[in-house]
Amino acid sequence: MGAEKYVPELGQLVFGGPYGMFEMSEYAITMFKFLLWEIERVVSNRDRCVHWNRIEDPKIPGIEWHPYSSNEDSPNYGKPNFKFGEVEIQWYKYPGRGMSCNVDWSPNQWAEWFDKCLACIRAVGSEER
Repeated sequence: MGAEKYVPELGQLVFGGPYGMFEMSEYAITMFKFLLWEIERVVSNRDRCVHWNRIEDPKIPGIEWHPYSSNEDSPNYGKPNFKFGEVEIQWYKYPGRGMSCNVDWSPNQWAEWFDKCLACIRAVGSEER
């Protein structure tokens, strides 16, 4: 679809850590950041906490979450930081930095994925009503 091959940041090259094949577009990153905000809202309501720390697994069925790790001995090393469906997203140190993924998608494909992921997250929030 035309996504750029991902070129890792210097720190990723020097200190290691996995990354995806394709660079994430700005619109895909923006959608992903909204998903993070929605996860935080749902988890905070469900767990009655101030905010989600983005380190612990939010425990949302259908979503895999693994914090960034460049330590090859870590159980999270080599796993995608975020996975929903066939999409695996990686970042360097924190979400928003050095974003890469395993898919080369059009804006419409990203929008369809976003809608499905958002519905999955909101389903957890609707269970509490």
